[in-house]
Amino acid sequence: MKKEKLTEVDIAKRLSRKYPAPAWAFLSQVRRGTGYSTAITTADAIAMSLFPSRGFEIHGFEIKVSKNDWKKELADPYKAEQIQEFCHRWWVVVPEKEVIVLSEVPQNWGVIIAKKNGNSILKDAPLLIPNIIDYPFLGSIFRNLNENYIHKDEIEAEIEKRKKKWEQSNDYELREAKKSLAKLEEFEKIS
Repeated sequence: MKKEKLTEVDIAKRLSRKYPAPAWAFLSQVRRGTGYSTAITTADAIAMSLFPSRGFEIHGFEIKVSKNDWKKELADPYKAEQIQEFCHRWWVVVPEKEVIVLSEVPQNWGVIIAKKNGNSILKDAPLLIPNIIDYPFLGSIFRNLNENYIHKDEIEAEIEKRKKKWEQSNDYELREAKKSLAKLEEFEKIS
């Protein structure tokens, strides 16, 4: 059986199911700050717990889809540290454990295997003491929310539009089926 080839987007979608609303806010592709300096890095995803009873933890994620992708991450640890400094936990997320060598995973990182029917933790991420979020990172979070925000009225309007289109399609198919039945009944009378 051929293995499923997952993309970063596929893994982010699976990861978002592990951190669902309303208990979590999950964002993909969160930059270290706003502006377009080449020095600004991006976390593949972040999630923040929104329930006071569970603590307001922020988790950061680096998604690696291949061994080569993993090697590039290890070659530049400063990239992840720029956003990790604001997180309570930091994870590398892979489609299968063969992508990484567990002994190479930094001590303060956890490992998640993104599976089709849920994710599994290969190595738990230790609790870190994060820095207070600064304005550049907060601005980036707000920009990400703004760029990806869809108002619920728009969603409901789209659902209603598709529902009407589906009903019209069903009405047309029913009319055509009745015409065909009438022709069949006429044919039966003649024959």
